[in-house]
Amino acid sequence: MKRLKVIVCYAPEDDRWRKHLVSHLSVIAHENPVDIWDDTHVDPGEDRTSRIQAEISQAAIAILLVSSSFLGSELIRDTQLLTLLERSAKNSVTLYPIIVRSCVWDQVSWLSGRSVRPNGGKPLAQYAGAGRDQALTHISREIASIARRLGAPLMAAGRQQVRPKVKRADKVTGFAHYNETVEHHREVFILRARAVAAAMAMFNRNLHSMNAELHKMSDDDFARLAVSGRQRFINEATQNMRNLAKAIRLEMPALATSVDKCFGGMHKISQLLERQPVTRVELADSAAVLLDLRASFSAAGSSITEFRDSFFLLQDMSPSFRDARDSAIRILDRFVMKLSDAQHILGMTLARTTGLLTRMS
Repeated sequence: MKRLKVIVCYAPEDDRWRKHLVSHLSVIAHENPVDIWDDTHVDPGEDRTSRIQAEISQAAIAILLVSSSFLGSELIRDTQLLTLLERSAKNSVTLYPIIVRSCVWDQVSWLSGRSVRPNGGKPLAQYAGAGRDQALTHISREIASIARRLGAPLMAAGRQQVRPKVKRADKVTGFAHYNETVEHHREVFILRARAVAAAMAMFNRNLHSMNAELHKMSDDDFARLAVSGRQRFINEATQNMRNLAKAIRLEMPALATSVDKCFGGMHKISQLLERQPVTRVELADSAAVLLDLRASFSAAGSSITEFRDSFFLLQDMSPSFRDARDSAIRILDRFVMKLSDAQHILGMTLARTTGLLTRMS
């Protein structure tokens, strides 16, 4: 019988809560076809990040131990959460957030709309003694129930996880569904945009470090520098540009896909505006989602356009540098055009929504 993988994602500062939770989960692991995994299973000398990502890509349930440390971690946000949110959008993983310490989780876009545990979002840190054990017991029972529900089709299929089919009548449709779709893919877009921004920031830091070193030299000093020394600067700049171009090539397709997904949700909202009666509440909710999306698109578009334009100021230090730079510019150009088209459609949909909302006032 194939076993379900349950992964625990947490910040190092919350290791004590991982230990408390795993001690409770170990009971259900004995009684149910589940394996509990966390990063303490990474072997010495093993690539930690790669192993965690591999486990995340296979997990059926991901338990998130939420705290300010967890939410503030760039490593968690830009790698683990990115993969989990994308898999969640495809219904290939169940996310189970647990608030372990007080934090502004309700102000985080990808989390605020989700059901969290303990009930009411009371942090585990505010429970003591028997109360904490009771909360963890309830959580363990709920995870066991989810595992059994997900595991039932596994046992029937024998080979792969097959999610229960949803009857057509049970499918959620309408504005609420498509608003949620747009909002989810906006969150993925933001995470992808942050990954691109991190690559850009790394390039800028490296370039700034090189410039600082060059500024310490006079023109005569640089002229007297051996050919090998001058070549070192050129090689370093070229490698930095290659690294950036590679990062952009890797991230931009996924970023563009998230724009397409948002566009799909917008298109559905636009169709609903034309085909069925709509309430003021539905219009207001859609307008709020579209406004958030416009702000995210605008911020990302401005940042990427500004960064792209700055490339034209860089001198051609070598043919390889120029080729890498031009490649990055072409990729950014295509994305900026796609984003511009999406913003145009977004503006039209938002105008129609706010227009209807105004007429209802």
